[in-house]
Amino acid sequence: MKSVQIVVICDVLDNFGDAGFCLRISRRLCAEQHTVTLIHNNSEALFTLLGDESIERLTIVHTESEELPKSLPADVALILHPFGSSEASANISNTIEQLKKAYSQSPWFVVDYLSAEQWVEDFHWTQSISPSTGHKSTYVYPGFSRKTGGLIYADWREIEPPTTEIANGFQRIFIFCYTPERISELMKVADQNVHFFSVHTLSQIEETDSTDHTTLAFCPQYQFDERLAAHDFLFIRGEDSFVRAQLSGRPFVWQIYPTGDGAHEEKLTAFFNLYGANLSSEARHAMWSLWLNWNGLDQTESLAKTWNGVQQHYAELASNAMHWRRTLMKGPELVREILTHVSPSTPT
Repeated sequence: MKSVQIVVICDVLDNFGDAGFCLRISRRLCAEQHTVTLIHNNSEALFTLLGDESIERLTIVHTESEELPKSLPADVALILHPFGSSEASANISNTIEQLKKAYSQSPWFVVDYLSAEQWVEDFHWTQSISPSTGHKSTYVYPGFSRKTGGLIYADWREIEPPTTEIANGFQRIFIFCYTPERISELMKVADQNVHFFSVHTLSQIEETDSTDHTTLAFCPQYQFDERLAAHDFLFIRGEDSFVRAQLSGRPFVWQIYPTGDGAHEEKLTAFFNLYGANLSSEARHAMWSLWLNWNGLDQTESLAKTWNGVQQHYAELASNAMHWRRTLMKGPELVREILTHVSPSTPT
């Protein structure tokens, strides 16, 4: 596909996940030699993730900028609206309507939230037409099978695990979670040879007798892969961090963002059923028990018991994580899928 102009709408609803995905997909599009205008509504979240990185071909514009109309290119080959199936924030909904009118003939792709649930395959590449305006939206569903759009992984830089085997279980633990108070619980039950690294300050963590904790500064997105690769086991949250943890080839626990209707539990279960499919029953039970406990979904077994169970199966879990990584990288790559799909209908 020839180099074209692409607009990405970044509607930051909560935390860093929305901004993280929008920045990730924009960077990948620029790497494919396309010119991207990233329109966003949250400077703090976006520029915290961007840090000191300079991305060639990327223009970043805030929705409240008076120069917004002048900042947009005359010809736009594609508009990507990540998470556009959710109700838009008030400070970006007007921008969305402007874009729909200004580029009525440009393909409009709604890239939805990542899920391993079966229904995703049925809705991938479906379309809807607004009865009032005639505006057409095409729905793109990232996922873990060949019947979905896959994941963004072409930007992963090869960072292999240490060549030396882990002798005594997982010893370097990275934690990025919604509930920093749980870190102190884990520190109390872990062996003395375990060292914790988290982006949470000690003031956010209940004081313990353990000194095996290092506070890590919040790093820009482009440095995150190296950070994950420096650890044996990961506790992560959100969506972009969730994907990068999988690409790291490290065993991990995903703290999913809770929803009021409890739908997050089904989403968590659907993914783990894929991720843990090749584990022995004992290792799968140990890992799933820790996932449930960490997410507050089932604390029948104590955190101490679930963590110790995982440590007993560290070799198998480490092997499974690498196998899962290889599986993902044989599947669809989201940005390439999008560009291939839009190419035949790109305005000339």
